[in-house]
This record gives sequence, C-alpha cells and structure tokens, in this order.
Amino acid sequence: MSVIKMYGPASAGAEVTVSIDVPADGILDSLSLGVTVDDDTAMDGAPKSLSAEVSFMSSSTFVTNDARGSLCTVTAAMFGQVVTDLIMLGPTSVPFCILNNLNIRLNAGERIYMHILSSDPDIPGRAAAYLFINDNVDGRARTRRR
Repeated sequence: MSVIKMYGPASAGAEVTVSIDVPADGILDSLSLGVTVDDDTAMDGAPKSLSAEVSFMSSSTFVTNDARGSLCTVTAAMFGQVVTDLIMLGPTSVPFCILNNLNIRLNAGERIYMHILSSDPDIPGRAAAYLFINDNVDGRARTRRR
C-alpha cells in the first residue's frame, strides 16, 4: 500500500492545479480530500468559497454536469453576517470527503490532478488529498521511473 499526499495553497481569486504521476501500477482503494480556510479578514457580507477537486482531468469541472473524470469535490463556504456591529464568521459547510472501496485500476505514469479554486482574493487557504493505492496487485509490477 502506498499513500500519496497532494497539497496546494489557494491563490488570490484564481485556480491552482497540482498533479502527481502514479509511481506504479495498482488500484486506487481510498481517497480523502479536505480544504481549510485559514482566515478571512475582509468579510464584507458577501458569500465566499474555497473549493477543491481531485480528478483525472487537467481542467477543473467544478460547475460541469456529468464530469466522468472527477473523483471528489469539496467546498468550504464562508458567510459574513453583520448583527449590531458584530461580524460572525465561520464555515457553513463540511469541507471534507472520504471515499473508500473505489477499486479504480491505475497505470504507472497516469496523472492525477487536484484543482483548488478560491472565489475571492481575501480567502487564504489550502487543500490536501491523500490517495491510498494498493501496489503490485495481481503480480503487476510496472514502475514509472523518472
């Protein structure tokens, strides 16, 4: 079993893409993905979000229906509410997912992407994914060398 971590910081109102090459043939057994919003010092009452997606596609599919290459997408939504001069901040969604028993065959050298999208430059945050891959399944032992 190999555990591969993917990590990326959110960028100011832009999409960030990080990728890994699968090191050896195997089976993707489990996947976890989470986002963290560090701080929002400029809440102005407008909803803001930080989203992350793990997929086999080089382009994100955050707003695409029937996206066949997407494995998991999470979003942390932030809302500011002014109540008698008090700004209440906090996540209003669960920005984490765990998928088990996926049984997806992977080939050495296959690329997996993580896309991170911040809706606003005032939202600093990051995303991390962990891929749990069963190596050398069925005697398959091809390894990608770089």
